[in-house]
Amino acid sequence: MTTSSWSPHSAGAAAPVTGSLVVDCSYNRLAVPFPAGTIPAVDVNGTPVSFQWGQTVVQLPAGNYHVRARTRSRWIEKSAAQLPVVVHPGQTVVVYYRPSLIIWLSGALGFTPQRTPGARLLVWSQVVIWTLWLIIWFAWVRH
Repeated sequence: MTTSSWSPHSAGAAAPVTGSLVVDCSYNRLAVPFPAGTIPAVDVNGTPVSFQWGQTVVQLPAGNYHVRARTRSRWIEKSAAQLPVVVHPGQTVVVYYRPSLIIWLSGALGFTPQRTPGARLLVWSQVVIWTLWLIIWFAWVRH
């Protein structure tokens, strides 16, 4: 588990740290090379926070926050998801982020472990492709 500090854009006296936000960034095993080329990127109220795959704890004052998560590689950002989060004094709020397996789909961010967006579509498209390939192969062999 990684710990990251958060600092607001506005200048002034720092509010006391009274709560924490835990962001659990995970990926589907169907995306085997996925974590090697991408990193999770998370913003809290528009401020980028340093994140890694796995759980990262962000210490912050109690209040309302807008959390935006996405994956970032050298060329693109994808699988963006957003969630409003309320942190009360002394509370630890856990949110779960899963990027999609298909580049144009949004990711999933919520208070419970999330399913991987696009997993069913990816599996079914592979079933269709392999079925068509087998039909063509059997037709060619019988010809």
